[in-house]
Amino acid sequence: MTKPYSEVVKDLKERFPNGTVVNNRFIPNQVYIDRLEAATESEWSKEILRLDIRPEAGYVCAIVRVKIGDYHRDGYKVEKIKPGADDKALTTAIDLAVNGALVTAIDDWQVGWINLAETGNRDWATNPGITLLQAEKANTQSTKATGAAVPSSSTRNCSNCRQQLTVEDIDYLKTIPKLKIDFCRAHVPKFYLKNKN
Repeated sequence: MTKPYSEVVKDLKERFPNGTVVNNRFIPNQVYIDRLEAATESEWSKEILRLDIRPEAGYVCAIVRVKIGDYHRDGYKVEKIKPGADDKALTTAIDLAVNGALVTAIDDWQVGWINLAETGNRDWATNPGITLLQAEKANTQSTKATGAAVPSSSTRNCSNCRQQLTVEDIDYLKTIPKLKIDFCRAHVPKFYLKNKN
């Protein structure tokens, strides 16, 4: 590998552009592959370690290994199918299982964690034990202190009034368990507030 592994890992962990996270829940596998290609300069490989196709049991399971130089990560994914599924449904399930396993493997390099931590209600997003997120937070605070341009932390909009959410709105949403839809503080449905931390 021409690029040092430590530099590849640093590039893998970089923040994605705003709007990369879909429906405040996930990053499409194409984005992961693009990042992997760019960070490694196309020097990576994928190996399907296991592919269990069990239409009679109603599932397809894939285990995939992603290698970068001498290092690797393994990922897995189980995709449900209806017993007796036709060939098209089976092919789709296999693709979804393999692609999902690939994303799970790449995720172990913390790809997209910074973006995912900013969206939705993820319990792990404020955990002080995740050093990547703490470094990002310190970097953002340092940038604010020096007066340099700070990247916008959100392009999220309230599902009711369509106004862009503020940082305060997003912080407030994180305190409400099981809320998966974006609302500004004024439009959070009252039934969610009974479980608020």
